[in-house]
Amino acid sequence: MVPRTISGLLDDIFQGGSLYGRGMDLRSGMRPVTNIRETDKAFVVQLVVPGMQKEDFKVNVDQQLLTISGEHKEDVQQETGKWIRREFEQSAFRKSFMLNEQVDAAGITAAYNNGILEVTLPKKECAHPAVQVVEVK
Repeated sequence: MVPRTISGLLDDIFQGGSLYGRGMDLRSGMRPVTNIRETDKAFVVQLVVPGMQKEDFKVNVDQQLLTISGEHKEDVQQETGKWIRREFEQSAFRKSFMLNEQVDAAGITAAYNNGILEVTLPKKECAHPAVQVVEVK
């Protein structure tokens, strides 16, 4: 999967990759809404994925490609009788983001609380260049 590219300020952060990533509906049309914010020390990616468990997620970094995926299977007990309506189903998604050299990939963490998966991408110490005044001659 190759992320789409977009223009703008945030492209600089994620090295020309899409901040939204390319969401892939593997089975059910699940497309988690994604927010990305920057703090002084990290970039924080939040995905809204209610009804899942933390064990349902995989967060991988391969070279500079961050991939966040999830798969949820409803455990519906087989009971006697005929289904009139059944909306429980298996759902899955995968989103990828290109990272740049500012991200410390070894320090990436993830947490799932109240239906929101939050992936924290810490910045490297050298990510903040010193302010320099250049003399015009």
